[in-house]
Amino acid sequence: MRKLESTQKTYISEIRKAIKDFANAKDLDDFQAITVFNYLNALKNCVDCQGLNTCAQANVGFKPVLNEETFELLKKPCKYEVIRQELKKSEELQQSYFFPKALSQAKINEYRLDSVKRKNIHHKACAFLNEMMNGREVKGMYIYGSFGVGKTYLCACLSNELAKAGIASILVYFPDFIRNLKSSFENNSVEEKINHFKTVPVLFIDDLGSENITPWVRDEILGPILQYRYLNGSPTFITSNLTMQQLLEHLADAGKTSDNYKAGRIISRIKELTIQVEL
Repeated sequence: MRKLESTQKTYISEIRKAIKDFANAKDLDDFQAITVFNYLNALKNCVDCQGLNTCAQANVGFKPVLNEETFELLKKPCKYEVIRQELKKSEELQQSYFFPKALSQAKINEYRLDSVKRKNIHHKACAFLNEMMNGREVKGMYIYGSFGVGKTYLCACLSNELAKAGIASILVYFPDFIRNLKSSFENNSVEEKINHFKTVPVLFIDDLGSENITPWVRDEILGPILQYRYLNGSPTFITSNLTMQQLLEHLADAGKTSDNYKAGRIISRIKELTIQVEL
């Protein structure tokens, strides 16, 4: 027993030497001294750390914090873990279907302003973000123009900015989504996907008018989504290579005499949900 007590005293003595530069080290009891020793040792693992891949902490991404009143050894996320958590949250808030991964890096402040149309839509996009972040009701946009003018990129910019502000959104490339949706009949997930698009705070429908239109696509997919969002005042963005009149003709070309009326209802909802902007 005496030998054990001697060993413990030696251990405590060594610990006190190791923490001698710690503030008020002389006033600490043995328990507090051990806690400080463990804290300082764990803190060394964070020196020159280059990221989570090389983290030497037992709990990766969490650095030690000492409560100097209770001498409780706590943990809090390091700067690298905070970034990881923010990215994860952003990914959860922002979903995309059939979009290039590179667009997740699109930034509104890097959007090219090399034409009057681009300056105009950039101004409207920034105004939309301001309204959303202040909790005010605001319409989306129907953005139309030829290939490669930046319609999709702008929507990606907006989605990324919304995610940073904690506002969820969905980006969907409509033609591929419709093709994929048809295969979802096998696992009965069609209704679930449609409901997801109905209820997300901000929806971006990309390249409407490029899909092979059918009465099912128009009346069972697109129509209910737009109707729900119209009734709930949910911001909706639509991009297309077609003017509104051309889109009307496209939606009416589904093989039935009643198609003009049904296509007209879709166009009416789009006009009520969005402002038209040419790019």
